[in-house]
Amino acid sequence: MRHQIVLGCLLMTFLLSHPGGAQESKREPVYVGARVCASCHEGPEMGHQYSRWLLSKHSLAYAALALPEAAEMARLSGIPIEPQKSPVCLGCHATGSEAEDWEKDPAFSMEDGVQCEMCHGPGSEYMDEEVMRDPAEAARLGLRKPTADLCAKCHYVKGSHVAVHQLPQLDIQEALKTIAHPTPDGARPGSLLTVTGRETGADG
Repeated sequence: MRHQIVLGCLLMTFLLSHPGGAQESKREPVYVGARVCASCHEGPEMGHQYSRWLLSKHSLAYAALALPEAAEMARLSGIPIEPQKSPVCLGCHATGSEAEDWEKDPAFSMEDGVQCEMCHGPGSEYMDEEVMRDPAEAARLGLRKPTADLCAKCHYVKGSHVAVHQLPQLDIQEALKTIAHPTPDGARPGSLLTVTGRETGADG
């Protein structure tokens, strides 16, 4: 009896220290960066998705924090440090700014601005083509479908910004149409055909 109790205690200790048991350990997703995404999401067959991002203000979001206007916005907001060093500014101007180092692939660069994974989630676990061809599996492994509510977390009226750039409130629905990046019909075999059932647009 005592022998059985000892074995039971040892087994319990093992299970507590190895919560996954015989199951495969869950892997935490990490940021891989837009250039990794470009390995599939580029070229005419994919609607030049990566190039379209490069031409967008999102790709320049980190660099924009070096402008004098950004420094003035920071001053008006009571931020005492350089915008490119401020967690407040970086939160909306740089993907992965709040992530720990282990949550970023060596190829990832925060200086690339607002990248794919700001909207779609860290991509290490869903980036394989086989996974991306299965929308349900991709979603299970972390792929997000962006929504207007997600955009609104950064794109809301900030007094310090309006005082400097004098721009009206962003129409998020119209902006989503502007940055949409659908996969063309008849994408070539071997390229990604879908991540949401038909296309990879920012608004689905």
